[in-house]
Amino acid sequence: MNVHKAAVVLSVLLLTLLAVALAEASLVSLLFIFSAILRLYLSIGLGPEIFQASFPWSTPPELQVMILPAGTVASFLVMLAGGTIAAVWRYRRWQPST
Repeated sequence: MNVHKAAVVLSVLLLTLLAVALAEASLVSLLFIFSAILRLYLSIGLGPEIFQASFPWSTPPELQVMILPAGTVASFLVMLAGGTIAAVWRYRRWQPST
């Protein structure tokens, strides 16, 4: 494997990770926006930590949304798989210039 092909593989990998990070950030921002609009109590688990968003109004106990760490990991994997499939489909005939 020559240096050019290694650079192409590294570029594609970094671009994929950047796309997934942007998609996850967009998803989290939409969750916060909709929880603010719907006046929900939102908590997102990431590893041993749980991030909570509460707002100044009181929230009844039935209006709570909690995303456990397994849901966060599953969301990341689904975003990664979807982005990879879309990129492969879009660039299925693409060849690096020689």
